[in-house]
Amino acid sequence: MRPHVRMNRNTMLLLSAYLGLTACASAPGGPEDLGATPTSVNADDFHTSMSSADLAWKTGDLERAIYFYGIAAQRDPRSELPLLRSAAIHEVRKEFEPAQRAFEAALKLAPHNAGAHERLGFVVLRTGDHERAANEFTTALRIEPLRWRAVMGLGLAAQRRRDLGLARVHFDAALRQQRESAELFAYSAELYLQSGATSEGIRDAKSSLGLTDNAPARLILGDLLARSGDFASGLSSYLEALSQPAAYERLGDEAMRLSDYERALRYYDKSASLSPAFNELAQRRIAVARERLYEQQHRGPVSVRRKTEAAAR
Repeated sequence: MRPHVRMNRNTMLLLSAYLGLTACASAPGGPEDLGATPTSVNADDFHTSMSSADLAWKTGDLERAIYFYGIAAQRDPRSELPLLRSAAIHEVRKEFEPAQRAFEAALKLAPHNAGAHERLGFVVLRTGDHERAANEFTTALRIEPLRWRAVMGLGLAAQRRRDLGLARVHFDAALRQQRESAELFAYSAELYLQSGATSEGIRDAKSSLGLTDNAPARLILGDLLARSGDFASGLSSYLEALSQPAAYERLGDEAMRLSDYERALRYYDKSASLSPAFNELAQRRIAVARERLYEQQHRGPVSVRRKTEAAAR
């Protein structure tokens, strides 16, 4: 059975969700992503501690890695490197408050580190501080103007402020620099979904999936297809990322958005029949769908009712 993946469809997938919707959009792959460990330092203990920490990170022993990075930071308080690597581990583990503190401490030692500003921007974006995130991305771009992830970050910050026009400007700018990021295309597709541009969103969701098969893009594509009226294709896309009950439930939600209450009832009924775990939630949705269907069939839209009442008078 495929995992039940849920994304925030009122903002962006992905970071949630990812992206995921997901580890943070700037999450590193290992210690090398933050610069090479110095081969010549005043204190051999610093080099030994860094090497031990890097080895622990590579082998997946993150607690031990953080421990040795802490020792390295004590051995050489002037080096930002152990702080940056500790921050990155906290970031991967979604421990955003200690990650933020470590990035901030590192930036006090190396204020012109564009990568650290960018990474801090993604961390504070995850904590909900959109303005601070935008400032960090802007600082990163001031230092290194070609950092496309920082441009993408500005788009995400604008999207979370519900400034969809500005978000589109930033995503388009990032896409002009980078056409090989499945993550970026997924974010762009979700923004098109929010803006109601379904054909453009379908294009970018498919571009994301053409680069890497990923759950956030599958879900966004399903939403876009359903919202365009192609429920069968939407279901197929959902089923690549969701269990059957979750897929039918989500499809019912999209039918509700289109005021297709009969269809929504069928999908909610299907979800409830497939899994007892979904039954209670589905029954609540079924009740709402039936109420709205009754209103639609017996009273009609408000505008129609008012015209009918006026004609009768």
